[in-house]
Amino acid sequence: MARLISVQIGQPVTYPGQGPDGRAIRTAIGKKPVAGCVWLGTLGLEGDAKANLRHHGGPFRAINVYPGEHYPLWRELPGLNGMTGGAFGENFTIQGLLEDEACVGDTFRVGEAVVQITQPRSPCGTLNIVWQRDDLMARAEQSGRIGWYMSVVHEGHVQAGDLMERLEHPYPRWSIARIWNLHLNPMDQDGLHEMLDCPCLSENWKSRVRSKLQV
Repeated sequence: MARLISVQIGQPVTYPGQGPDGRAIRTAIGKKPVAGCVWLGTLGLEGDAKANLRHHGGPFRAINVYPGEHYPLWRELPGLNGMTGGAFGENFTIQGLLEDEACVGDTFRVGEAVVQITQPRSPCGTLNIVWQRDDLMARAEQSGRIGWYMSVVHEGHVQAGDLMERLEHPYPRWSIARIWNLHLNPMDQDGLHEMLDCPCLSENWKSRVRSKLQV
């Protein structure tokens, strides 16, 4: 059974001169672990905030989840030896569930809350800026070590150490890994059309799928 090994929250921070053309960027990717119980509501964890609401947040992206098993692999790269839970901007660092096993529609009891997988997490360029590597986003995309988003079905308190009891597994064909592979390889038009029929896939991701369909 998967387990929640750390919980992270954060507030937006400005990085002067780090964006395109030397502009400042504002990001909440620098999340820090919290001890004890934290309230998880329909829009996310109490005390957490998002800087870019176009790409983060909302009910279907309330929680950003990342498997802790990926971090030893990242720490092998120069400059990333300090990577630990929260380094990818995730709220939940978990253990025991990877992208090839986590499926859209899966629901889990975590502490008092119930959460549901809604879509892959698409890595953003802020990772490159924060970790000062031009290739980190691309490496995450190409390796499939991306994580995913969850919505909150039932609010409640959560904390590090909580088990993640899987309650429902309605769409075993639609793992995060398969959805991501179709995203990277849109020539499989039949697969993209089939994906649109998955009721639990977020509307945000379905919009991406529609943009890849050939008219």
